[in-house]
Amino acid sequence: DYTGYRVLLDELIAERSLDEVVHRSDGESYPVKVGAALRIAYSGVLDRLDPPVAAAAGLMLSGLSVMAASGVPKSWLYRVIDDEHTARRAVAKLLHHHLLLESEDRSLVSLHRLQSQIIREDQHGNNQRLTDPATAVLMILSKIDPTTAGDHARQRELCSLLGRQLETMHNQPYSVSLLDNPALLEIAALVIYQAGNLSDPYTAILLAEYVTDNERILGPDHPDTLGSRNNLAGAYRSAGDLGRAIPLYQQTLTDSERILGPDHPQTLTSRNNLAGAYRSAGDLGRAAIPLFEQTLTDRERILGPDHPDTLGSRNNLAGAYWNDGRRPEALREFTKAATTAEQLFGPAHFVTRQLVENRDVARSLLADDQAP
Repeated sequence: DYTGYRVLLDELIAERSLDEVVHRSDGESYPVKVGAALRIAYSGVLDRLDPPVAAAAGLMLSGLSVMAASGVPKSWLYRVIDDEHTARRAVAKLLHHHLLLESEDRSLVSLHRLQSQIIREDQHGNNQRLTDPATAVLMILSKIDPTTAGDHARQRELCSLLGRQLETMHNQPYSVSLLDNPALLEIAALVIYQAGNLSDPYTAILLAEYVTDNERILGPDHPDTLGSRNNLAGAYRSAGDLGRAIPLYQQTLTDSERILGPDHPQTLTSRNNLAGAYRSAGDLGRAAIPLFEQTLTDRERILGPDHPDTLGSRNNLAGAYWNDGRRPEALREFTKAATTAEQLFGPAHFVTRQLVENRDVARSLLADDQAP
């Protein structure tokens, strides 16, 4: 009978701290009550399940034991293996035997904190019923893709949940060993990128420590390190924290020029991004405009005048000229950008419509300025 075990755990922790309940020296036995809770909590249940269901349940317990104590969306566990029917059976069995806690709205599941610690200790003992914690976490998190979640709001919500999960894991002492795993760093880097695309810079900023981990594990010259740093800089810029964004953009540009070369497309993008940050900071004539001009010149030479990235550079330079009061020069570049877009995409394309609007607004305002 497993139904009373949950009450037993709560009583034990109410009487003593968690450390007092579970801590032991080498060779020292657990108290009888705790010893019973250790194994009854999961071993007996897993032994009674069909092998495929038991394997899925063991994987779930292993992953949850090192993930956020607040739990994970129940739906995440349904995707942990390819056979969703078996995964759902495993979740149902774990809930039935009270091995998983369920939130009031039944959307989240978690482990009791004492049960979680016991499972972590048993993982170190190579318990065959359990899965390696890093493998289990990666199998859970790698199946979560915010871009498939439906509308924009739902995508942002799922990306935010994933970001908070990763942030919590980074701050939990018992999850530290996972932070050296390149596959987990790759997941964090992808969330930073997706958060930027979903206009959620704050989720990306939550994961800033993973960018530092990328540099520590993969090295400062690794492409993933450069990409993660650039995306984090973009998040700081979107959040209005230019004091953090600009140094990251500067470092990324310097490293990209050294590693990839000055003509590499990623280097050109890094220079464009730094120029944009300077423009946001109002540093136009000294910093932003020279960088925009250099980027446009290089993209015309390397990519060609009709390349979409070249078109973007021309529009960015035009905007910087306009902000700096150089309106005739701005109108010249806006006009070139609009003409190129019409040739590339046609008059009905949304990019063309935006650039034509920029040109027309600039032309109208400049005419007003010149009117007697």
